[in-house]
Amino acid sequence: MAKVPEHIRENIYRQVKRDLEPPLWLIHSKVASAVAVGGGVSLFLCGQMGFGLSPLAHRVHHLLMEYVGFLGCTVVCGILFAIIPALLLRLFSSKVQYLLLFRRQRPVLAGWVLAFGSWLGLRNQDPEALFTLALWGLPAVLSFFACAWLLTRGPKLLSKEVKL
Repeated sequence: MAKVPEHIRENIYRQVKRDLEPPLWLIHSKVASAVAVGGGVSLFLCGQMGFGLSPLAHRVHHLLMEYVGFLGCTVVCGILFAIIPALLLRLFSSKVQYLLLFRRQRPVLAGWVLAFGSWLGLRNQDPEALFTLALWGLPAVLSFFACAWLLTRGPKLLSKEVKL
């Protein structure tokens, strides 16, 4: 068996260490970037907590309010908000980092989603902002983790043969 040169072993070791133990600043910067960019994109698609960045967002918000009411609109927009950052975070991270983020850094992930939602809710100066944030935040955080789970486990589930 051939011996692996030292410089190649060192490079592999550094890469594995970087994937398994990323610095905290890197974790926060990736998550914050994904949430900010994803949140911005979602605000163009669906007005959230009374705030939207496009005419489309306001139309979608009013349609949702008309057809599914306040609770439905809040839940749908929270889910939309969370899916985009989860997808972006997968693009910003290696597969190993992505898995570890969702296994070991759940409070960081949930914290950034809720921080963005808090900013939206408080920016609106609505007296019911805390209630709205709770209705928006729970589905947002849960769908953030569900989307991440599907991105990591979904391909395995789809590749297995269905046995009847």
